[in-house]
Amino acid sequence: MELFFENYYLYFGYFFVYAFIGWISEVLYTLVTTRKLTNRGFLYGPLCPIYGVAAVILLFFIYKYRGNPILVFFIGFVLCSLIELITGVLLEKIFHLQWWNYEGLFLNYRGYVCLRFSLYWGILSLVLVEFIHPFVTDVFSMFNTNVLRMIVEILIIAFVIDLTITVSRLIQFKKVFSKLLAARIEVAELAKTYFENKLEELKDRHLIESTKHDEITAQFQIFSKSFKRSFPLLKSNRHSDLNEIINNSINKKIKEDKEVS
Repeated sequence: MELFFENYYLYFGYFFVYAFIGWISEVLYTLVTTRKLTNRGFLYGPLCPIYGVAAVILLFFIYKYRGNPILVFFIGFVLCSLIELITGVLLEKIFHLQWWNYEGLFLNYRGYVCLRFSLYWGILSLVLVEFIHPFVTDVFSMFNTNVLRMIVEILIIAFVIDLTITVSRLIQFKKVFSKLLAARIEVAELAKTYFENKLEELKDRHLIESTKHDEITAQFQIFSKSFKRSFPLLKSNRHSDLNEIINNSINKKIKEDKEVS
């Protein structure tokens, strides 16, 4: 632990380097698969923190096995998959949103992890340990210790500011999302009652709630625009589509009217 505090700037430096490389990888992958240039980062800046964290953890556990490619691949395969799974579950628990989704891919677990990307992580772990990190350490050694420490500390400050802004936006996003769900439930219930029971007094209230729903939806779309760009498969698994309730009520009423006529 004492060694960590003495060389903290090195570990944070590695974090920033690999978070940046991860961001570039995500952007290039999206560009190739969708032909769209997209900021795939969780943050506003060009960083994917999960890559930085995973790289530092990997280096801690497997760098000592450099020269043993099979073992490095296997540990990277398992460890990165666990990190991806835990991160995905935590993000969904906190924000009630799934930030990536591998459903439909072979041997996936609840959309969080899948065989294809786990194989990618194993290969990347091997490349990291055998080729990339030795080069990075050589580059770091070219810097004066005080200069490197100063650069890293500036990056830490910028990262904390970016993270604070991002989390603040996500909290706002979550609040608007909760309001939208509440409004949709209210509108759905009113619509269901209206179409099934023909209660005229519910018309005005239903119109008010529908207007409120539309306003909240507009706010939600503003907040979700940037997130959907970065995470095109972003979705909520906590709530079903409440529009189905309205549609079912309408279809049921139309069917009843046809039977009567």
